[in-house]
Amino acid sequence: MFAGEAVNKVEQVIVFPTDAGIDTYLYWNGEKLELYVPEETP
Repeated sequence: MFAGEAVNKVEQVIVFPTDAGIDTYLYWNGEKLELYVPEETP
């Protein structure tokens, strides 16, 4: 979802990196904040 669909609507992104390489993203889609949590595979 994030790499394809969200690219056109994302205006600001906050990345929460982890040591394991599984980053979580909080992004503003123009209307509200949304959270993207990928599958837990680095």
